[in-house]
Amino acid sequence: MNTQNQVSAAAIDAATYAVQANPSFLSQPQVVRAAIGDVFGISNFGVNYTRIPPGAISALLHFHSHQDEAVFILSGHPTLCTDAGESLLAPGMFVAFQASKSVFHRIVNHTESDVIYIEIGDRN
Repeated sequence: MNTQNQVSAAAIDAATYAVQANPSFLSQPQVVRAAIGDVFGISNFGVNYTRIPPGAISALLHFHSHQDEAVFILSGHPTLCTDAGESLLAPGMFVAFQASKSVFHRIVNHTESDVIYIEIGDRN
């Protein structure tokens, strides 16, 4: 059973899938997120394809009280900022945050190239 927003294909090209830009904040370049899990009707967890242009941030510094979150870097060299400090990330690196552990985090692109990653999180 397909809805208008779901596809029956076995795979999609996430990079060219119709994306939705986040509202701009802090006068930064547009971060683009595509809710690619929604295309297949996934409802227990979310999967986003995210592109952060040079000079942009993923979000304000935040933590999740009820949701687990994981990030897998596909391209670029973003900086992971947490309340414990900063870490440079690279393609192939993976980072995750447990719900209710109060680890504040965000991803910042200090480079001159786009950063692309996959976000996975539950939908509590």
